[in-house]
Amino acid sequence: MKKLLLISTAVLALTVAHGQTTTSNFYGTWFLVYTHPGSKDTLTFSRTSHTPHNWGQRIEINKDGEFVDADDEKCGNDNNIHHTVGKWTFNNQTNIFETTIPIYFKDKKYKITSLTSDTLIFVKP
Repeated sequence: MKKLLLISTAVLALTVAHGQTTTSNFYGTWFLVYTHPGSKDTLTFSRTSHTPHNWGQRIEINKDGEFVDADDEKCGNDNNIHHTVGKWTFNNQTNIFETTIPIYFKDKKYKITSLTSDTLIFVKP
């Protein structure tokens, strides 16, 4: 039984490492950590907010197919404050994540290049 559990764990780790992402890994709220310097095509998100009261840019990926792109700020008069709701789809073969609304005022289509329990990285395909 221990051997079976060990093999199952190894297969799961290799599957994620080789880019076969499953939707159950990314449900929930993700907070924008940063966009990569020099690249408008990469977005990095974390499960953990790095600001008080979860202020800042976030996305929500819900099991029912709903997608939320939102930004809350302390001052209340930032130009980026918004709460937009749309839908999302994911292609397991290509790791392409698509939404009906732009993510962080950018694009609607990204490839997931990295997914861990606390990090989600989107790259424009």
